[in-house]
Amino acid sequence: MHPESSIYCAALRQPTTLSSRPSIIFSGRQLITSLTPPCQIFSGSKPLCRSNRATWGEKGDLASNSRLLGFSCRLPLPQDQILETDSHFTSYLAQWSASFGTPPDPMHSKHSFWDQPGIMEDRSTIQASLVDQSQMACYLASVAPHSGDCLLALPIANCGLRLEDEAVLVAVGMQLGLTLCVPHKCHCGSDVDAQGRHAIVCKKAPGRVARLQVLNDIILRAINAADVPAVKEPLGLNRQYGKRPNGLSLIPWQSGRPLLWYVTATSTLAGSYVDTTTTGAGLVADQAADRKTAKYANLRAQYVFQPVSVENLCPLSSSTLDFLRDLGRRISHISGDDREVLFLFQRISVAIQRFNSVLLHNSFSINRLDH
Repeated sequence: MHPESSIYCAALRQPTTLSSRPSIIFSGRQLITSLTPPCQIFSGSKPLCRSNRATWGEKGDLASNSRLLGFSCRLPLPQDQILETDSHFTSYLAQWSASFGTPPDPMHSKHSFWDQPGIMEDRSTIQASLVDQSQMACYLASVAPHSGDCLLALPIANCGLRLEDEAVLVAVGMQLGLTLCVPHKCHCGSDVDAQGRHAIVCKKAPGRVARLQVLNDIILRAINAADVPAVKEPLGLNRQYGKRPNGLSLIPWQSGRPLLWYVTATSTLAGSYVDTTTTGAGLVADQAADRKTAKYANLRAQYVFQPVSVENLCPLSSSTLDFLRDLGRRISHISGDDREVLFLFQRISVAIQRFNSVLLHNSFSINRLDH
């Protein structure tokens, strides 16, 4: 039997197993992270969905069986024979057609095609139920391009891609606005709420500098991997402000000009930004990128200036997305691996999530007993 045929048939014989997956996933997420969602929106069996990810819905939900259509469309058996013999498949196809219209002929073989209408419907339902600004900001950040790429990275410790258990807990908690800690005083004297939001914006946190250094190292290594020599923090380029850009390519990058870049990170849920983040994902990163571009405007005639602007919930500025895609393609041209773009986004996403945990720890003041 064709391997995909066996998968398809097994799935059809056990529809209850498919429909029970969301509750299993949800209970497992609670067990791993020890976090409980604060509202009904996040506590049901239907998880937050991304438009470019497959999902399982509630019992009887169309999304739970959409991958069956994808399997069936790639089977060696004729589709009309499948429709005649499989009542579960016929029933589901009728439900899908009633909700989303007549399916194409021939039927599409991609799971994402069948998932997409249900995901968009779920997204609309969730978004309409959000009333708090911070919830809306977290939701929009979760559906931003490449914001969840850390979940796709292979957890290889030697490559720095394995997130520690506590980093996963903090990443999930911040994405869903959950309780991460007991409200306490930061070592700077400010109050830290249960969601740990001040920890991300505290100017005295040593992790802020370390985060920028790690992100800058990722960019530098990627540029070098594209066979473009570069150095960090070149001297004598900007005497007006007394600060140096994060890096400079030693050969022309575009239009005969070298590349000059600057890494900056902002907080999605900072009090001064929350009004902006509730209107769209990545807008705060765009604003930060515009500020850096204006600051180094006097260098743009001689250099290609590129701000690398990220948010702590992983949305990236539009110019950063374009730059990283171009950089990944250049690396693919050298290595021959078309996945280099994905790998680059994954490394950046993992680094951002790891330092969310580091910054939260920086806010704790631990009194150690002298022995």
